[in-house]
Amino acid sequence: MKKSSVIVMMMSFGLLALVALPAVAHDPIPDSSACSGICDPGTPDPNICMHTPMPPDPGSECLEGESELPCDVIWPLVSFAGMPSWDLLYYLHPDMVIAEVEPFTIDLPAAGTYDFCGWMDQLYCGLDPVAGFAAEIEQFGYIIQCQNMDINGPVDDCLEIPVTSNGIPDRFELAVLAEVLNDPASPMNAQATAALQSNMDALVPPLCDALRAVDVGLQDPVDIRAILYAAAPWALPALGGIICAAATMGDDPTLAALDELVGLLADLGIQPPVITWQTVPALSADGDASANGFTNRELYDWLIQVNPAMTHQEFGAAALDPASRPPAKVTVQGGGSAYVDDDVTLAVNVSDLASGASAAAYQWYIWDVVGQECGKWIGEEGEQTCDRWCDVYGWMAIPDATGATLPLGAVTIEDSGKYGVGVDIDTGKAVEGAIIASTTLVVTEDPGMPVGSAVGLTLLAGACALAGAIGIRRRK
Repeated sequence: MKKSSVIVMMMSFGLLALVALPAVAHDPIPDSSACSGICDPGTPDPNICMHTPMPPDPGSECLEGESELPCDVIWPLVSFAGMPSWDLLYYLHPDMVIAEVEPFTIDLPAAGTYDFCGWMDQLYCGLDPVAGFAAEIEQFGYIIQCQNMDINGPVDDCLEIPVTSNGIPDRFELAVLAEVLNDPASPMNAQATAALQSNMDALVPPLCDALRAVDVGLQDPVDIRAILYAAAPWALPALGGIICAAATMGDDPTLAALDELVGLLADLGIQPPVITWQTVPALSADGDASANGFTNRELYDWLIQVNPAMTHQEFGAAALDPASRPPAKVTVQGGGSAYVDDDVTLAVNVSDLASGASAAAYQWYIWDVVGQECGKWIGEEGEQTCDRWCDVYGWMAIPDATGATLPLGAVTIEDSGKYGVGVDIDTGKAVEGAIIASTTLVVTEDPGMPVGSAVGLTLLAGACALAGAIGIRRRK
């Protein structure tokens, strides 16, 4: 992957662009003996070389002259509740350097202040000071904005930015985790808090290491930590926090997408870490946070039809409420593995109907190529041409397949694929929406051929190639 894409994806889509003011790659001086000034926090001095991050004293001489301001600065410069943070050291001699306090301790936000949508927008806003240094920042930065972010779907290596949507905007998925973290009385609060802390402790230090000595084509590597913390103080906490929050939910597609993101550290000269992600699977899209028998995805798919204006906070609360549920449970029977010439029929099963609800209509679909999009543009702005076209997949309606069953007859290899059915639900008042369920059919020619081989060849080749490639493992 070209370095511009690494800029966009790994370090808040812009950290490598922060090289206009190089700083020296070394850590803070451990004590005052090497300082030319007086390292006494009670006596601020313009030549002081090291401080602990303490609030500036408005009456100190250090704040009177513009050139003296760095000697008593506190990080972060602007308070923002609900963000992860850590202490920093500052020193001015022989170069201005801002670096993490050792031992490196990450403080999570207080319960009641979590809002991952705010983290996304802090990351997005952090791009503004550096947007002029790389065209990719302005081109792709919008995908990390709260209203747009949905990057934990299947990995597509055809795309220049290889992450895709999983069908649920990230602000809604992460709202379920936020609801648990904000409620100390939740039975999942302790587990979720510990998982997020563990994930951040494992990932953030390597991210900071990536900034210590960045190869930007100059004679020596550049330490851009001071520039980053000064220009976009919340970019790194937001980036690390969002990645680790997504990992905490722990579903397989999300972890595969994180594989891709963390693997980009190799393109920055950093060995990707081997991380055992701590997860709370009940909070993932396919988990059941309320333990009422319906997945979080099933609930979202229904509620967003009934109330398109639903906020992420409203969904987070609904996902933890056992009384909040779709009007029916829809599953598909008859999928799985089959041999060539087997007679296969898929059937929809509608169960757990709410009072007064019934199935009103059916439509069967197949997951197939529905179009193409440009995976890579080349040329100058206004004169760009597409260098690589990528297939776009989606649900295609099967003509005349409107019954409760889908007879496929004697199947062939070509019948392998993902099938879905949409069931219009009459709630007793009106048909308010449809519930879609799906299944995968894998047809093999040789009865002795392992089913997994066919899956790898026909359906999951890309995902299987990525799974475990970087050594990130999941622990439930």
